[in-house]
Amino acid sequence: MEEKITRAQFFRKIFTSVGDTVAQEVEKKVDKGIEKISPVEPRPPWAIKEKDFLLTCESCQKCSEACPEKIIQHHSGDHLVGNGTPYLTFTNAACTFCGDCVEACQSGALSKENGQKNIGLAVINQNLCV
Repeated sequence: MEEKITRAQFFRKIFTSVGDTVAQEVEKKVDKGIEKISPVEPRPPWAIKEKDFLLTCESCQKCSEACPEKIIQHHSGDHLVGNGTPYLTFTNAACTFCGDCVEACQSGALSKENGQKNIGLAVINQNLCV
């Protein structure tokens, strides 16, 4: 037996189906774009992958409060990506890898099990060396 639907139901069904497909494609492209994002300033030690970090960090500032060296700052409200998320600044001190920031992080954005201890990778451009 054939199911009878109204014209409105027909178009609603079509647009819902197309809308879901478009939304899934947009989500895939956004995910790929986020994977390419690399913060200018280094994240605290044991930060998880950037995409996951941006989705996980609650911007609670507990990591910066726990840092004895006071090198963890947070992006301001006008920051394009990662508003409120932590980054390291080495103006007055260095990271001692004490782990206090990880212990203070309740969201899991800093994790000794899933994150990486290194906070950057130095690259030498030999063309610029004197």
